[in-house]
Amino acid sequence: MATLRFASVSPRHFAFFFPMKRLSLGLLAAASMAATVTAADDSYLYVTNEVSNDTSVIDLQTNQLAGTYPIDLSSGKVLGKVETTAEPEGVNLTPKPASEGAVADSKPAGGADAAKAELARREIEFTGDAFVQAAADGKEDVVALFLEAGMDSNITNKYSYTPLMFASGQGRLPIVKLLVEHKANVDARSKDDMTALMSAASEGRVDVADYLLAHGADVNAKRGDGYNALIWAASNGQADAVNLLLSKGAELEAKENLGATALIVASNNPTKEDADGKTLPAVEALLKAGANVHLKARDGQTALMTAATKGEDDIAEKLIAAGAEIDVVDAEGRSALIHSAQMKAPPSTARLLLKHGANVNLQAKDGTTALMWAAHRKLTGVLKALLATGADPDVQDLAGRTALMHAVKFARGDCAQLLLSSGADTNIKDADGNTAGDLAQRAHQDWFLAMLQNPTQAAADPAKPKTEKTAEPTPAAKAP
Repeated sequence: MATLRFASVSPRHFAFFFPMKRLSLGLLAAASMAATVTAADDSYLYVTNEVSNDTSVIDLQTNQLAGTYPIDLSSGKVLGKVETTAEPEGVNLTPKPASEGAVADSKPAGGADAAKAELARREIEFTGDAFVQAAADGKEDVVALFLEAGMDSNITNKYSYTPLMFASGQGRLPIVKLLVEHKANVDARSKDDMTALMSAASEGRVDVADYLLAHGADVNAKRGDGYNALIWAASNGQADAVNLLLSKGAELEAKENLGATALIVASNNPTKEDADGKTLPAVEALLKAGANVHLKARDGQTALMTAATKGEDDIAEKLIAAGAEIDVVDAEGRSALIHSAQMKAPPSTARLLLKHGANVNLQAKDGTTALMWAAHRKLTGVLKALLATGADPDVQDLAGRTALMHAVKFARGDCAQLLLSSGADTNIKDADGNTAGDLAQRAHQDWFLAMLQNPTQAAADPAKPKTEKTAEPTPAAKAP
């Protein structure tokens, strides 16, 4: 039995027949004579030596020669003829075992029916949910079986997500490539308008995002709420994804439906309950790209305000260094300093803004100041910082109430004590003619009335219930 020798030949010769296959170049043509592709299926390619009539069977799964047989399969469908361009010095291909790690049963011979049978053998349901989950889990062999069995690459699970969306979010690049090669729609949307690119960008899957963009993904596609891939990446602190998207044409100042840019959103570190600097790298990337620190959302908030709201001091520092205005106000007349007190940011945020010249007595449209909000929120540390920088405790809001009155109204004993120690006027009346003492008496705030009698005494915290001391029971009399 003659042994076929194969030599390298340009893969373009086979592109017409098998555009999706990646065969070893040495398996593509005969060295000294013409070879005819006489039959093929999804698992094997049959190449006949026209001189010896020997037919070589190539395993498409392993790219290895499965065997050479002295039979003529020319009765099969002749797909075309491949003429060689190399000299007869090719590699003597003898059957070789599959390489280690190869999945021998990921694509069994027999087409769709065999693939379905294999899925059933593995107890995997032939459903969109199972397909999407396999893509999310990185099970490339299972995904290949679903595709071989005829599953639509754009099918969705019960939550309306496609396999490509889940694979992209999980960073499964080989599966992403496989799905795209099988006509997965790179711009398909879920019910909540997420795309595969948004999923990849939000999780920092830069390699996946780059591949999707190279295959036509819309870099500026928006959800119904106006979020795009750039805003998603920035809000999750994915600086590398931010840089990639900007390099591919993402609009730097694109706004979501409430008018916030990626910089405004990222400055607030929205995915975290407390400040931790997660989005600082993304903010730095946006600033380096020239993001405008002066832009406002529809409610008038700037990036500095959103940073101050959360207490993201490092981000606030970067924004101020980039030229952010300290005392610019939103639609309600509130500055970053007022926002920081209203939203219970730590004292360090107030000190940072005051260090950079924030107006400590600036009043919002309703007349409130940062001091009033600090008294309201029981922020003694912020209150001290404000008072130390010259905050006026006797400023009144539109209802005529001072910071001391706010402390009384919300039973903030420690704050009331600090204000009294700073010289707060107890005789000021609100718009209804009530002093702080009148308000305390009407609300049965006896702790404050006692404090007025002796302003230097320590304030008991009225928010904490007092524990009644009960008398110890008298020991029972001994029996005579």
